[in-house]
Amino acid sequence: MKTLILYITKHGCTEKIANMLKARIGEDVYIRNLKNDYSIDLNLYDNVIIGSSIHMGKIPRRMKKFCKENAGMLLNKRLGLYISCMFEGDVASKQLADAYPQILKDASIAFDFLGGEFNFKKMNFIDKLMVKKVANVTESVCRIDNEKVIQFAEKFC
Repeated sequence: MKTLILYITKHGCTEKIANMLKARIGEDVYIRNLKNDYSIDLNLYDNVIIGSSIHMGKIPRRMKKFCKENAGMLLNKRLGLYISCMFEGDVASKQLADAYPQILKDASIAFDFLGGEFNFKKMNFIDKLMVKKVANVTESVCRIDNEKVIQFAEKFC
C-alpha cells in the first residue's frame, strides 16, 4: 500500500517528523512538501498522512485550503493528521483541534501533536524576536516526541 506524507513547514521541523514517520512506516512511502508542490494526485495513494507546522496558533493557509478542497478524496484514504508545535497539554490539544476540518479529524486513524522545534539557524530576525518574546526561548531547542512519532507510525504499518 502506498503512503503519502504531505507536509508544510516553515523552519523544517514538520519535515523532520515526516522523515521520521517514513523511516518507521517502511516501503512505498513518499514525502511531498505542499509549500513547493500543490499538484498532488491523491489517487496514487492508499494512505495519506498530513502534517503541518503551527504559527500563531494556526496552520498555514495553503494547507487549510488543500484540506478543504480535497476533503472528499481524503475521506476515501486511511488518513493521519499531525501538527508540530512547541506547546504541550491543553494548548497543544487546542491547536490540534483547530488545525484541521472536523470531517477529516473524525475520519483519521491517527491524530496527534508530535512535538516541535525552535531552530534559530533557520529563523529570520523577526521570527527569532517573536520566539524570544512569546516563548521566552533564546536558543535552538528540539522537543519532538519520539514515542508519539513511533505510535503514530505504527497505526500505518
